[in-house]
Amino acid sequence: MDNLIRLQQEIIDGFSQRQYTACVFFDVEKAFDRISPSVIIEILCKWNIGGNILKFVQLFLNDRTFSVRLGNILSIKRKQEVGTPQGSVLSPLLFSIALSEIQKIIKFPVNYSLYADDLVIYMRNSNTEIIEKQLQNTITQLAGWIQELGLRFSTTKTKTLLFHRKHGTVHPLNLKLYNSNIEDTNETRFLGLIFDSRMS
Repeated sequence: MDNLIRLQQEIIDGFSQRQYTACVFFDVEKAFDRISPSVIIEILCKWNIGGNILKFVQLFLNDRTFSVRLGNILSIKRKQEVGTPQGSVLSPLLFSIALSEIQKIIKFPVNYSLYADDLVIYMRNSNTEIIEKQLQNTITQLAGWIQELGLRFSTTKTKTLLFHRKHGTVHPLNLKLYNSNIEDTNETRFLGLIFDSRMS
C-alpha cells in the first residue's frame, strides 16, 4: 500500500502543478530463481548480522536440492545453485535484502517504488526532455548494477507510461534498455492496481 500511495501521490502532485510524471515499470526476469545466495549473505555481513541468524540463512539457502515429478515418476535430485526456495515466506524478504542497495543507484530527482521484484522508477517535470535524460541515465546505471547481482530486466515486459492532463499530442518518451526501445503504453498494472495515463 505504501508503494502504491507514494506513486499515486506523485502523479496527482504532477497534475496539480501541470507537470508530466514519467514512469518506467521494470520486470525482472525469473527474479527469485536467479538471485545468488552469496549476494544475500554478503549484504547481511555488511550489515553486521552474524551469529545464529546468519547461520540459519546460510543453511536455508545453501546445499538445497530439487526433483521434478511427472505423474508417478520422480526425477533424480539436482543441486540448486542459485535462487531462493519457491513458496517460502522468507524468499521475498531475502530478495528485498539483495536489492537493498538500489538506493545508491537511484538518485533524486528520480524516485522509485520497490516491492519484492516489482520496481518502478519515476520523475516529474514540466519538460519531457529533462525527464528523458534523467530517466535514461538511471536506467543505464540500474541495468549494469542488476547484472552484477546475476539478474536481468526483461526488454519485452518493461514499459514506460507518461502521466499528464495536457491537451493535444504528447510525444512518447524515447528510452532504451540494453539498446532496445522500451515500449510506451497508456496503462499498466503495478502491485495489482491498473494505472492509466489520466489516472482514471
